[in-house]
Amino acid sequence: METLSTYKYYAFISYKSEDEKWAKRLQEQIEQFRLPAYLCKKNPDTPKRLKPCFRYHTDIGINELKSELQEKLESSKFLIVVCSPKSAKSGWVGEEIETFVRLGRKNNIIPFVVDGTPYSNDENECYHPVISKHFPRSESRETDQEILGANVHEKGTGSARTKRKKAVVKVIAKMLGLEFDELWQREKRRRIRNILLLSLICAGILCLIAFAYKHSQSFDVRFSLTETSPPNDALPPLQNAFLTVSFGGNTYRDTLPTIADEMVISKVSASMMGKKAKVRFACDNYLPVDTQLTLAKNMNIPVRRNDSVYGNIVLLLFDKEGNPLTNCEVTVHGHTFITDSDGMLRCFIPLEEQREEYNITIDGHTDIIAPTYHLIGQSKTLNIKQ
Repeated sequence: METLSTYKYYAFISYKSEDEKWAKRLQEQIEQFRLPAYLCKKNPDTPKRLKPCFRYHTDIGINELKSELQEKLESSKFLIVVCSPKSAKSGWVGEEIETFVRLGRKNNIIPFVVDGTPYSNDENECYHPVISKHFPRSESRETDQEILGANVHEKGTGSARTKRKKAVVKVIAKMLGLEFDELWQREKRRRIRNILLLSLICAGILCLIAFAYKHSQSFDVRFSLTETSPPNDALPPLQNAFLTVSFGGNTYRDTLPTIADEMVISKVSASMMGKKAKVRFACDNYLPVDTQLTLAKNMNIPVRRNDSVYGNIVLLLFDKEGNPLTNCEVTVHGHTFITDSDGMLRCFIPLEEQREEYNITIDGHTDIIAPTYHLIGQSKTLNIKQ
């Protein structure tokens, strides 16, 4: 029984020199083809590879004798004819087809149409007259011997690339004696898999590029302060705030003379963006800040006044003989309070109304200016003359 292994070549590719790119591409794709494992099991006698295939310009020198081509044809199982209007006029292509027919392998001729129209009998005719002679077309089903080729421009849906690939798969299916659909479905799955793999590779490369770009960048990070206390022009503004920032194993310190000043850390790696930074703030008359913030190019730290500094007032009231003024009505900045049995007054002024100094009225008789004190519980003794 004659098998593919009987021959030195799986196929002889016949073509006109003007169609060499098609012949070369066809040879490469056939030789690169691998039969899927499941088809190998299903068809154990079918070869896994279709290599080698013979193509004139790559396999023998141009000056070799006609007998060399005869020997190559005899050693080939299939004859693949690259069909175009140019090859249809080639004497060499016609002789190679005729020789293959004489060898008794007429049914192993596979047309591969790259241009023109089969059986058109005009200037677009792509089948060599030898093909038309041995495979005549007829309107009668009984006499019609038309040979259908694999056409890279076959009508129907699909991109030009898909149509070219389909034509190659048709040639391979013919050589292997398999159904086209069986091979084509496998090819579509392979293409989808390759597209997905290529997409993943491209996505990975883009991620690496983005990662490398990000880590090659550096930024200036700016720290600014925003006061969240109620507006109060009677109290002194923020002065000489002390700011400490730690991230990435480094600690940075700076003094901000006013709330309008910024602390700038230069050339911070972009890889640090989004990481946690420890921030500490300290300033007289303000509540301390000790927190963690997400690092960004512009950092804003909200700060608030310590409302106990100017708001808590503690007074001891005595008359000129040193006796405590008990149950005495005292007015501080419009707010009225009563001293206790020891003559002590404790009161709190809301932050937005606080002052550095307060006018104090006692029983509506004595007007006193009393300085505030910066510690809760600190007292002032006032001797009141009655």
